[in-house]
Amino acid sequence: MYHSYYNNRFESIYEGIFFTLKLERKYTQRECLKLLLKDSDYLYHNRGIKKAAHYYYNKELKDLNQKERITLILMLENPTLYNPERNRKMLQRKVLHIQKMLKNKF
Repeated sequence: MYHSYYNNRFESIYEGIFFTLKLERKYTQRECLKLLLKDSDYLYHNRGIKKAAHYYYNKELKDLNQKERITLILMLENPTLYNPERNRKMLQRKVLHIQKMLKNKF
């Protein structure tokens, strides 16, 4: 039982690494990031960062302030956890932490 679990997990990790290497040969890091931002799920039928900016802040992407941009970037990791409509206090702490990191240049 455990043997098949670890074999499947190893195969999954291996496939992910192989896929990433193929992508890196075909696209630059900037192009990969652009694809990620255009296709990410931001909940409530919002696909892509532009739609998310309109939905959550009623603004164009270029008009977002730093806190709003950080929030949308955090949502890439976990849209439900970092949903600005549901977890405001936790999200504010996380955004503040990242702002301090940016101010101190990590």
